[in-house]
Amino acid sequence: MAGPPHPRTTWLLMLWLLTAGCATQPMAQQQAPEHLPAFHEIAQRYNLNLARTSRLWSRAGVELEWRDEQGKHYEQGDGNLIMVLPDRVALSVGKLGNPILWAGCDRERYWLFNLRDQRVLHFGRHRLSATGAKKLPIPIHPADLIALSGLLPLDANGTPAPPGVTWEEGYYVITPPGLSRKMWIDPETTRPSRIDLLGRDGSSRVTCRLSRWQAMTIHGVAPGAFPQIATRLEVSLLGREGTMTLFLSDPSDGQEHQRIKDQAFNLDRLIRALKPAKQIDLDAEKD
Repeated sequence: MAGPPHPRTTWLLMLWLLTAGCATQPMAQQQAPEHLPAFHEIAQRYNLNLARTSRLWSRAGVELEWRDEQGKHYEQGDGNLIMVLPDRVALSVGKLGNPILWAGCDRERYWLFNLRDQRVLHFGRHRLSATGAKKLPIPIHPADLIALSGLLPLDANGTPAPPGVTWEEGYYVITPPGLSRKMWIDPETTRPSRIDLLGRDGSSRVTCRLSRWQAMTIHGVAPGAFPQIATRLEVSLLGREGTMTLFLSDPSDGQEHQRIKDQAFNLDRLIRALKPAKQIDLDAEKD
């Protein structure tokens, strides 16, 4: 006759039962609700979290992987991510306090300073970026970071023909008009879990998965009213190799210590400060 089970066996069985029960929980959450909310309802809730968000300063850990005609590349470092919505970005990547990459854009131009060996500046103009951006030697266009961050509000009421809302794997899925963007929205928090940038044919060209939400400090605002932002952004190019992962920390509006300065987005001043040995106008380059 078999004796009682070993205590370790009993413990493992209890653990299996607990984890098996937990594993079934998300399946119930993935069932579509009986009635999906209208687009403007989702947009209003989405914007509520961003009501006080117009700029971002954050420390950033960066991992970049991409492949070009010279082979496969990997770069990592620490720096800062700075944004002034809706169209200014500065992302610095450095090692041991020395910058190795500086990417950014303003309303008219975008740029990348590669400061490792040859100190090369690549730059182009947004209106011509369909050709120039393809030659930018990093996988992600700087302007794309604004859209992928989830910090831009949605037009909740100005759309004459609001888009439909669908349900996919536990999320509301919306395609806001005029934005070339598809978004997966958490039904409980109304925060984006995934944002895709769409090509001209409507298919996804870039995917960003957003997670690790954290309160963003806003100067003069009580902590309970701080907006929540994603502090892990995993960006991948679809159809070709290229990924970037951002790990943000200490996010704020940068007001307390005047951390956001106009020169971070001024290409002419950056050229004088960073002193690239070579400048490449991507719009003037021939394919």
